[in-house]
Amino acid sequence: MNYYNNYGKGQSIKNFFLSKTTLSNLIVINIAVWLIVAAVNLFFYLFNSLSPVEGAKISNDFIYWLAVPADFTTLLHRPWTLFTYMFLHERFFHLLFNVITLYFAGRLFLMYLNNKQLLTTYLVGGILGAVAFILAYNIFPVFENQISSAVALGASASALAVLTSVAAYAPNMELNLFIKWKVKLKYIAIAFIILDLMMISQGNAGGHIAHLGGALWGFIYGLCLKNKNAFTLNKLKQLFNARKQKIQNRKYKKQQERIFIEKQEQKVKEQKRIDEILSKISRSGYDSLNAEEKELLFSKSKK
Repeated sequence: MNYYNNYGKGQSIKNFFLSKTTLSNLIVINIAVWLIVAAVNLFFYLFNSLSPVEGAKISNDFIYWLAVPADFTTLLHRPWTLFTYMFLHERFFHLLFNVITLYFAGRLFLMYLNNKQLLTTYLVGGILGAVAFILAYNIFPVFENQISSAVALGASASALAVLTSVAAYAPNMELNLFIKWKVKLKYIAIAFIILDLMMISQGNAGGHIAHLGGALWGFIYGLCLKNKNAFTLNKLKQLFNARKQKIQNRKYKKQQERIFIEKQEQKVKEQKRIDEILSKISRSGYDSLNAEEKELLFSKSKK
């Protein structure tokens, strides 16, 4: 499939944002958060009566309040950062690169899959990217002195998850690069992954590790969607409902067993009482029975 030719028939950028799809909403949220961060930074720059150093600290604290920390203790006090960090950007070109990547990867994704699956890929890819970042900083000795101050932010892990997901789903899809060159989507995804691996030791190690965590989820999820595996949301829902039904069946079975045991115990008691009444008749005759004993004996004889 040639995406370059199909894209020429697509909607304009303006109509894309007016469409309010999952992809456009994700991009709008990223841009809106960046604008809020920029406004906060500008506020403290223009109106803050504190010193430049103190003002910068407050501004940085605002960023750190939303960025995911590598330190477990800090994360326990800011658990929401596992979600907020994937919409957070401080530098314009960081935002621009991620938005462009998300836009084109998302458009490719939606050629094969739906909006719910795109949202799942973005969110779970972002969360697993954060998990990869946190684990790496707490496992590898090279990051030991950076744990307390290291944070991650940006939509890169989520965007790469979307790209690798559609690459796993449609690996042989061809894209026209620079008009003349046709490249299969799987090679583009592989190039992104190799680049992140090579750049870990060159700076921003946490960011590149987070990218790889997102890419791993995207690859697995894309394969599962392609093979209709148990990782799809519908299958997970079916498994949950089956588990719920199994628990309900187990409760019903126990309830029926309890009712059966109670009935058996009641029968034993009644039979014991009948035996006592018959014994009394053999000793003293029928007339020795009281009204309750006669009624019980009569009801049992009818059964």
